[in-house]
Amino acid sequence: MIVLIAGMPRSGSTFSFNVVREVLQVRGTLHQETCEDVLGAVNRAGKARHVLVKAHSLDRASMDLAKAGAFRTVITVRRLEDAIASWLNAFDTLPEETATVVLQRWLQMYRELRDRALVVPYDEIDKSPRLAVRRIAHGICAGVGAMELFRIAHRWEKARVKRRADQIMRGSGVQDLGWSYYDTETFLHRRHISEHSSRAAEERVAPERLAPIRAALMEASAAVGLT
Repeated sequence: MIVLIAGMPRSGSTFSFNVVREVLQVRGTLHQETCEDVLGAVNRAGKARHVLVKAHSLDRASMDLAKAGAFRTVITVRRLEDAIASWLNAFDTLPEETATVVLQRWLQMYRELRDRALVVPYDEIDKSPRLAVRRIAHGICAGVGAMELFRIAHRWEKARVKRRADQIMRGSGVQDLGWSYYDTETFLHRRHISEHSSRAAEERVAPERLAPIRAALMEASAAVGLT
């Protein structure tokens, strides 16, 4: 099975990635990557039974295959201002222009794929995580049972994930990106979750920081109903 996780940055895409990862890895060998080239990932997977790709944008060939239903796609979405604020808090050493470019490319991808994907709102992940786990897991494999769903939801409770992310340091299975440490199995960053309780962008980031990014994305986000 090939599964693409194509969520908006800072919208719960890593949560959905790990739900799918746990479902697939107990059902056969798994190859996972973050890349824009799904075909390349499949080629690099060797004899793995499943391929799991996480991407915020795709090359043209992968986009065409996704639109044709060649693999299953999960997309998480979030209020744009809140995603921007979360990015600025988590990756504050990166230029703010980076957020604009990444989100612009994601909005283009979402416009093409939203009708071919399982779309999961961030609010559902944040407020009803067990429901979100069930929806995502059953979107990949209808045979996932209640106890398996319970165990996955338990492992990916927000407080537990925050503790794990905060403890990511140099070592085996951890990549130093220069601006963050990155777990190569779970794709968690050290500062992946900044707060236990989500807050609106207006409570987290000064309006003058949000405004330029929001203005640059206004037309594209309005076109897909994410205003």
